[in-house]
Amino acid sequence: NPDLNRSLLLATGVPASALIEPDRIHDNTAQELQTLHRLVDEHRWHRLILVSSTYHLRRIRFAAWREFRGTDLQLLLHASRYDPAVPARWWTRRSDVRWMLEEVPKLAAYVLGLGA
Repeated sequence: NPDLNRSLLLATGVPASALIEPDRIHDNTAQELQTLHRLVDEHRWHRLILVSSTYHLRRIRFAAWREFRGTDLQLLLHASRYDPAVPARWWTRRSDVRWMLEEVPKLAAYVLGLGA
């Protein structure tokens, strides 16, 4: 939800002037990274920090590497400090099991080149 994301960013102290809202709704991570690539080129950014949930981070890392391969962009990836996930013990909590069941097939699709 874009409105919720905006509200959360503003609540954590990110100034409204620092927010860039995409011109379209994205269906998947690859589309989000394509938009980021366009913004990186447009603004001539040299470094990009991507923050996501712990379980989603591996897929983002793979997709971002694929999207920005051959560029000079420095990519930094971090799990959100607000993410309560415990990947080292994923089988012990129902929410972590759900994340794994949802994320593993998506990661496999990206590795196989299907996540575009």
